Amino acid sequence: MNGMVERFNERVSDVLSTRCYVSSEDLEETLKCYAWLYNQHIPQKALYHQSPIAAIKE
Repeated sequence: MNGMVERFNERVSDVLSTRCYVSSEDLEETLKCYAWLYNQHIPQKALYHQSPIAAIKE
Protein backbone atom coordinates (compact mmCIF):
# COMPACT_ATOMS: atom_id res chain seq x y z
CA MET A 1 0.00 0.00 0.00
CA ASN A 2 2.87 2.40 0.77
CA GLY A 3 4.17 1.97 -2.76
CA MET A 4 0.81 3.01 -4.20
CA VAL A 5 0.70 6.11 -2.01
CA GLU A 6 4.27 7.01 -2.88
CA ARG A 7 3.53 6.62 -6.60
CA PHE A 8 0.46 8.84 -6.30
CA ASN A 9 2.47 11.47 -4.42
CA GLU A 10 5.17 11.32 -7.10
CA ARG A 11 2.56 11.91 -9.80
CA VAL A 12 1.13 14.88 -7.92
CA SER A 13 4.64 16.26 -7.44
CA ASP A 14 5.28 15.92 -11.18
CA VAL A 15 2.08 17.83 -11.97
CA LEU A 16 2.90 20.58 -9.49
CA SER A 17 6.44 21.04 -10.77
CA THR A 18 5.31 21.77 -14.34
CA ARG A 19 4.31 25.39 -13.69
CA CYS A 20 4.41 28.31 -11.28
CA TYR A 21 1.32 29.19 -9.28
CA VAL A 22 0.26 32.79 -8.79
CA SER A 23 -2.07 32.11 -5.88
CA SER A 24 -3.29 29.42 -3.55
CA GLU A 25 -6.54 29.34 -5.54
CA ASP A 26 -4.55 28.60 -8.69
CA LEU A 27 -2.81 25.71 -6.92
CA GLU A 28 -6.12 24.44 -5.52
CA GLU A 29 -7.72 24.47 -8.98
CA THR A 30 -4.77 22.54 -10.43
CA LEU A 31 -5.06 19.90 -7.70
CA LYS A 32 -8.82 19.59 -8.23
CA CYS A 33 -8.31 19.15 -11.97
CA TYR A 34 -5.65 16.52 -11.40
CA ALA A 35 -7.85 14.63 -8.94
CA TRP A 36 -10.67 14.62 -11.49
CA LEU A 37 -8.32 13.44 -14.25
CA TYR A 38 -6.83 10.75 -12.00
CA ASN A 39 -10.21 9.39 -10.95
CA GLN A 40 -11.89 9.59 -14.35
CA HIS A 41 -9.22 8.80 -16.91
CA ILE A 42 -5.92 7.40 -15.61
CA PRO A 43 -5.92 3.58 -15.63
CA GLN A 44 -4.58 1.91 -12.49
CA LYS A 45 -2.73 -1.39 -12.54
CA ALA A 46 -4.29 -2.42 -9.20
CA LEU A 47 -7.75 -1.94 -10.77
CA TYR A 48 -6.93 -4.14 -13.77
CA HIS A 49 -6.00 -1.11 -15.89
CA GLN A 50 -9.26 0.73 -15.30
CA SER A 51 -9.73 4.22 -13.94
CA PRO A 52 -11.06 4.36 -10.38
CA ILE A 53 -14.49 5.59 -11.51
CA ALA A 54 -14.75 2.80 -14.11
CA ALA A 55 -13.93 0.22 -11.44
CA ILE A 56 -16.61 1.64 -9.13
CA LYS A 57 -19.21 1.61 -11.92
CA GLU A 58 -18.37 -1.98 -12.73
